[in-house]
Amino acid sequence: MAKPEEGTLLHSRYLPTLVCGLTFLTYIATLWFHFNYDDNPQIVESPAVHSWRFLASYFKGDLWSSIQPHASSGYYRPMFLIWIRLNYLLFGSNPMGWHLTTVAMHTAVTYAVYLLASRISRDSSAAAIASLIFGVHPVHVEVVAWLSAVCDSLMALLFIASVLCYAKARERQHSRAWMTTSLLCYAFALLTKEPAVTLPFVIFVYACLYPEDSRRRWLASLSTTIPYLAITLAYLIVRARALHGLVHTAVPLSAWQMMFTYPSLAWFYMRLLLFPVGLSLCYDLPYVTTFGLRQVVLPALPVLVATVLMYLWVRRSRDSSVAFALVWLVAPLLPALDLCVLVRGDFVHDRYLYLPSVGFAILAGLLIRRLNVGRFEFLHMPALQLAVTALIAAPLALGAIRQQNFWVSDLSLFQRAAAIAPENDVARNNFAGWLLLNHRYPEAIPLYLSILQRSPQDWLASRSLGLAYYRLGKWSDAETVLAHATMIRQDDPMTFAYLGAAEMQLGNLGAAEKDLRRAIQILPQGMGYHYFLGMVLEKEGWRDAARAEYRAELANYAHHQGAKLRLAQIESSAAR
Repeated sequence: MAKPEEGTLLHSRYLPTLVCGLTFLTYIATLWFHFNYDDNPQIVESPAVHSWRFLASYFKGDLWSSIQPHASSGYYRPMFLIWIRLNYLLFGSNPMGWHLTTVAMHTAVTYAVYLLASRISRDSSAAAIASLIFGVHPVHVEVVAWLSAVCDSLMALLFIASVLCYAKARERQHSRAWMTTSLLCYAFALLTKEPAVTLPFVIFVYACLYPEDSRRRWLASLSTTIPYLAITLAYLIVRARALHGLVHTAVPLSAWQMMFTYPSLAWFYMRLLLFPVGLSLCYDLPYVTTFGLRQVVLPALPVLVATVLMYLWVRRSRDSSVAFALVWLVAPLLPALDLCVLVRGDFVHDRYLYLPSVGFAILAGLLIRRLNVGRFEFLHMPALQLAVTALIAAPLALGAIRQQNFWVSDLSLFQRAAAIAPENDVARNNFAGWLLLNHRYPEAIPLYLSILQRSPQDWLASRSLGLAYYRLGKWSDAETVLAHATMIRQDDPMTFAYLGAAEMQLGNLGAAEKDLRRAIQILPQGMGYHYFLGMVLEKEGWRDAARAEYRAELANYAHHQGAKLRLAQIESSAAR
């Protein structure tokens, strides 16, 4: 394949630098944001990322089990945990340093988009336009403003680097060094986030569109992907062993139900790319369980029109870069179509578009470069192209600046999500959880009741409602709700611990002892678990056993004042 066009010094050096600078400035305000949402359990409160002695555990289990014992998810992301560990080593609990590296990562991906677009289009001006649109697009606010979503930009950088190194290896007569680097980048991308598994298909398409030998194009392209497929197989084996299975079903949807949902899902993502307004952590997008005009046909129409237009563009232009950008737009989004493995009712997010939007930005850059009306030029580009680029990029940047402000704190983030998605249980649970954490129990309780009225099996709402009742001293209500929560999920230690504490307050000492022992069995280091059990045993007259539990509590939490006081009283009584 020929090298990209040799532009002026402005195009080859200063123009991408200017784009990266504008991208960084667009998100510079996030440097003063706090830790939000999952940042607290993943960064601030997780001992696993505070020391290198936990490094091996990053590769032995899923993301959440490495952070919180007995938590579980379908995410295998050891490289993301290493990234967190490195940032904690550098910045500790200072969020500004974390946000600085996150914005820097997005800026680096923006530059990588420039390199990718320049290589496939051989047009540095189109590459600059594409990277600018990618860099300032508001749909990336979630990835840039939320520290826990940096795995998307980290994975994207490795993904693009792998493709660029592969292209470089072909350019250098199949250089082993460049090919090895490409394969290593792919392996690290897989260990960062799951959508990287689509890279072999992207490599195959690249080899087909830019063949070295047109006579053996398909066979040569297929053979090219063999090393990538071998790494994919090794990754799947390691992942299956770590997670005890390749995938874990969260929502039992039929194939037809997923097919009926896809048109509205595709239309939703299309709107986010074209009109990125009203962004939120959560959205109200229901599953479509039956075929209908409004639910299936109408959302499918604009998607079908866009597909036909893209097909005609590819066919008439015969431009390989257009076809490649289209594949890039669609392929990385395919893993997010497996709705069965995503959280119930919460299967759309802005971050899922981070890597696919690279293809969208390149398409936009190529389309703008086709506007060749007029002779006046500026910065070695037709004035019309610069004007259109400015008219698109300026509102995008302003939208990103405005909408990133919702990520400044948990309260603003959760209030925004609850307002944008009032029917989304995850959004309501998050907002109610913030109220619970800040001791605003009377405000949290109605929200939890409304969730449970619609979704009686919502375990998180049941547990949280029980905690709110307990904190208000409504022991009977707490016992009823927490007992229901233990029926939904039988592996959460906090639910059993607070159920036991409520039963103790009601005088049901036998049941309280049983549930507290269950909590300790699940999580022996649970804060307050041994203390509560000691109180129950003391009420039952088992002072020696109670003393042992208080000592166990102090062994885990030496500053627990309640355990110190109870232990001192028992020992003082024994001495007398």
